[in-house]
Amino acid sequence: MAANNLQKDTASPVEYTPYGVGIPPSQYGYLLPEPELNILDYWRVIWKRKWLIFLITLLFGVSAYGISIWSPKKYKTQATLMPLTSSGSGGLSNLASQVSSLPMVGSQLASLGALGGGKSKELVNILKSRTLTEKIIDKFDLMKVIYSKQYDPATGSYSPNWLGVVPVKEDAINVFQKKISKIEEDKKTGLIKMEIQMKDPLLAAQVANEMIAQLQSFIENNSLTLSKRNRIFIEQQLVKNGAKLLEAGKELNNFFANNRISSVSPQLDVDVGSFEKLPKLFEEFRSDIQGAQGDVGAADKSREGSARV
Repeated sequence: MAANNLQKDTASPVEYTPYGVGIPPSQYGYLLPEPELNILDYWRVIWKRKWLIFLITLLFGVSAYGISIWSPKKYKTQATLMPLTSSGSGGLSNLASQVSSLPMVGSQLASLGALGGGKSKELVNILKSRTLTEKIIDKFDLMKVIYSKQYDPATGSYSPNWLGVVPVKEDAINVFQKKISKIEEDKKTGLIKMEIQMKDPLLAAQVANEMIAQLQSFIENNSLTLSKRNRIFIEQQLVKNGAKLLEAGKELNNFFANNRISSVSPQLDVDVGSFEKLPKLFEEFRSDIQGAQGDVGAADKSREGSARV
């Protein structure tokens, strides 16, 4: 059995390398030479497959030309908005500082000081809002424009697409915000850049102008009537505080009545200017007192004389 095992071990093949058994050549400090690269070899490969390369290039060129010819043209309308700082916020802040001493009015009015004026970011959010987009779609009936291929004028309805989905207004809003309108804020200048891209150039211009008009209307409704709303707010607060003071006065009168405490109003009402006459009045009052004292002394003497008689 040992002989058989020995024969099996000696019969196993052994890999031979010129540097030794199983030892990589890198350990001997010797690297095999790399094959040289020849540009002529690359040119031979290209020339061998020249027709394939030509057909691929021709296919892409024809495809790009066909897409540029057959794709519908789209026109872009651009507008640049420069937001202005409104003076409403400054006036409101000044008003809040002036009435800050009034109870429960100045503190609430001061919180409204930040409503005036509009920053670029806030205006961008208004232009991107779904409410404004829905108004634009309703005004120009853009559902028929966006889904013109699915709209049936005879029935006035929309047919489903290849996925079986019938478009609704929510889908039109998403398409308008993602593909038709592009609104960005320039961080450096603070300007608002708006782009409307549509097939009809006149409709694109009308949509851009209407969006600006809607934004202006929103600003006017929230800034031009700001002073009126502030006045109404202050009047309401004053009426509310007056009612509270009246209730407090009633409770105070009831307290005086229940506890037998007089709440008689003062009978003396002296003008501040009358204090200038006090020295003269004091002298007259002192002379009157001296005269009265003399009369009292004379009366006492006459009483003593009559008593002796």
